[in-house]
Amino acid sequence: MSQAKLAAIPFDRGRGDDVDAVLSGLTKILGPAGLAMAGALQTLQARPDRNACDLVLSDLGTGSNIRITEDRGPMARGCRLDPVALEEAVALSLASIAAGARLLIVNRFGKQEVDGGGFRPAIAEALAREMPCLVAVSKAHLAPWRQFTGDLARELPCELSAIRSWLTSVGL
Repeated sequence: MSQAKLAAIPFDRGRGDDVDAVLSGLTKILGPAGLAMAGALQTLQARPDRNACDLVLSDLGTGSNIRITEDRGPMARGCRLDPVALEEAVALSLASIAAGARLLIVNRFGKQEVDGGGFRPAIAEALAREMPCLVAVSKAHLAPWRQFTGDLARELPCELSAIRSWLTSVGL
């Protein structure tokens, strides 16, 4: 596997919106250009009657939207991740990879991935197929990311121009 086939976009806590916007902008360029993609983009849906927003993943292969947070009531705090919904998103990504996607975009390397689950199987499958893989990684999870990827991953700034240059370097 080429080191250039895997890239992370490290971001600071509280700057997830920035990386989401850059990834969304990237897909708005690549999709209309005909590049088949796998993975997901994250959006937040405000809930005025709740303490926290809902997290929704938009699957890049099918366009399906999957809410990955559980509704535990108006006063709920802490992690509300719905692991079953996350696995549904991963399964859609794996299906898109199998169907011939040329780029995998993973919205977050988060706690599920740190613990060995989440999008790890999709990342592994993409790399096994020598498919470029772009992953947003909170700096809070950068050490586990580096442990997971070893010296295979390149780190990119959260800038569309840098990401486009990397894509060109991997033949996309």
